Amino acid sequence: MPNQLTDLGELTLMKTKPTVFVVDDEPAVLTSLQLLLKPLAWNIKTYSSAQEFLDAYDGSTRACLVLDIRMPGVNGLELQERLKASRISIPVIVITGHDDVSAAVRVMKAGAADFFEKPFDGEALLRCIHKAIEDQEPAGLLTRVTRQLTVEEARELFRVTAPHLVLGILEHLDRSANVATVNRIAEHLCRADVQGRLRNGKHVRDKIVGELCHVLGDSGIRQILDRHKLLEIIEKSGVMNSLTAMEACCLRIEAA
Repeated sequence: MPNQLTDLGELTLMKTKPTVFVVDDEPAVLTSLQLLLKPLAWNIKTYSSAQEFLDAYDGSTRACLVLDIRMPGVNGLELQERLKASRISIPVIVITGHDDVSAAVRVMKAGAADFFEKPFDGEALLRCIHKAIEDQEPAGLLTRVTRQLTVEEARELFRVTAPHLVLGILEHLDRSANVATVNRIAEHLCRADVQGRLRNGKHVRDKIVGELCHVLGDSGIRQILDRHKLLEIIEKSGVMNSLTAMEACCLRIEAA
C-alpha cells in the first residue's frame, strides 16, 4: 500500500469555522466582500495590503484567501510566492482588474484556485470559495487521496478501516467488542453483494450507515434505532473519519 494510506487515520474532524481572508487596497471592495460573505457566518478577516495580511496571518488551515492582484507594495503574485516559499498551503482566489488578466494567468500557473475579473459575479465567487473550503475538509481530502489509489488498494483500505469503525461504535455503546463480533460485522460490509449495494448510485455514506444499522440490529444491539441515531454515535465515538474513508473508497471503486 502507498504511503498515503498511513496518513488517512490521522485526519481529524475540523470543528472550527472556516476563515476567509480578503486582501484588497480598495475599501469599497473590502466592504462589498464583507457584505457578500457575512450571511455564511464564517470568520471574515480583511486587510488593505499584502504585508498587513502577512503580519497578521495566524496559520489557519481551514481557510481561503481572496486576493487583489494589483496593490501597492507587495502585489498579489508576490504574496503568493511568499506563501509558497514559507510552505503555507492556502487556496488563493484572485480578483483582477480588466487590464490584469495576463497577470492573473501567471498567478493561476503559480497555483491559484481561480480568478475573477472586476466587477465580479458574487454568486460565482461564493461557489468558488465554498469549493476551496470543502476541498480541505476530511471528505475532500480523502476523496483526493483515494483517487490516486488503484481499485485493489481502495478495496484493501475499506477492508482494514471497517473494523475500526465497528470497534468505535461498540466501545461507545459499552458493548462487548470481542474480535469475532467486530470481524463479523466488518466482513458483512465487505461482502460482494453489500459492496454492490453501497456503490450503486448516490448517498454512499447513508447506505453504509444503513447496512450497519441492519447488521447491528441482527447482532442484538437495539440501542441504535435509526440511521440518524447511528450517525450521532459514530461522531461521538470519534470514528467519523473511518466512515469518511470508507465512503471515499467506495467512490473510488465506483469511478473505475
